[in-house]
Amino acid sequence: MSYVECVDAGEQLLASAHKVSGNRKAAMYRVDVTRDKDIIAAFA
Repeated sequence: MSYVECVDAGEQLLASAHKVSGNRKAAMYRVDVTRDKDIIAAFA
């Protein structure tokens, strides 16, 4: 997980998952955590 910015307790964040690749048995997803359209953290 990569943290891009710090946040304060109580801030509302949005996590969005997007499928990067995959098949019937396995898949890889990228998850972006944002605050007002600014990326706060990301992981795959």
